[in-house]
Amino acid sequence: MVSSESSTSDQTSVVKPPRPIKYLPTIEAYDLWASVYDQDSNPLQALDDIEVSTLLPEFLALLPPSAPSSHLKVVDLGCGTGRNTVKLLIAPGVQQIVGLDASANMLAIARKRCERYREAQLTSSKQARRLVLEEYDILGGNATALVPSIAEEADAVVSTLVLEHLPLDKFFRAVSSIVKPGGLFLLTNMHPDMGVKSQAGFVDVRTGEKVRPVSYAHRIEDIAEEASRWDFDFVGQVREREARAGDVDSEGVGNRIKKWIGIKMWFGMVLKKRTTQRPRDEKMI
Repeated sequence: MVSSESSTSDQTSVVKPPRPIKYLPTIEAYDLWASVYDQDSNPLQALDDIEVSTLLPEFLALLPPSAPSSHLKVVDLGCGTGRNTVKLLIAPGVQQIVGLDASANMLAIARKRCERYREAQLTSSKQARRLVLEEYDILGGNATALVPSIAEEADAVVSTLVLEHLPLDKFFRAVSSIVKPGGLFLLTNMHPDMGVKSQAGFVDVRTGEKVRPVSYAHRIEDIAEEASRWDFDFVGQVREREARAGDVDSEGVGNRIKKWIGIKMWFGMVLKKRTTQRPRDEKMI
């Protein structure tokens, strides 16, 4: 016979207190996040990896074939720990890669990751690509003036899961100052349907706090409008991706995606910069 006291105890559920949240400036947050960024089972990052694995090759196929006198240059804007930078190191036709990020700690990890890939590339007798990784803060003042010269006149720009942390006008000003007329731009970001419910963040294992950087839930139509102001047009359709039950078993995704099943988490788009551009003062109106 079970006593009433033990029965009551068995049925009592322990309610965990809510995890404290700490909001930090974006660069400070990512400097802290860097050490665990590639291991914290971020479902959006995992979904981005899945979608970019097909979108990036399609994007690069749109670029004109490089000639010995005109090597293709691709800028990875907000390269983070180098997730996509290493993909560019082995991409056909790309001869120069420039990775830019505002977080020194994220860049340090990207350098180590890319160096491992470069060593493997040389070992396999493939032609070495020129790689430059530099610190660059879009919000550090006049974005046009601060873009590293090595990144200017790029044939293409890739920027994944970065726009969430930036105002649209500052972001597109920077992209416009990097990519040359006729160049291409691959953009992915957190879907606004997810953005209105959550934002990027991680748990600081030292304090147990949830750390969140500055985030914006940009609507796709607002992104399209701002892109047009900076002389970019769509190439093809915007891709939107909701979380699916089958994603739980996909490599690198895991159980954290379960609460998002049926909700759009991700979108991606390809843009092309017009060869004829409006005067800059018209864009500022």
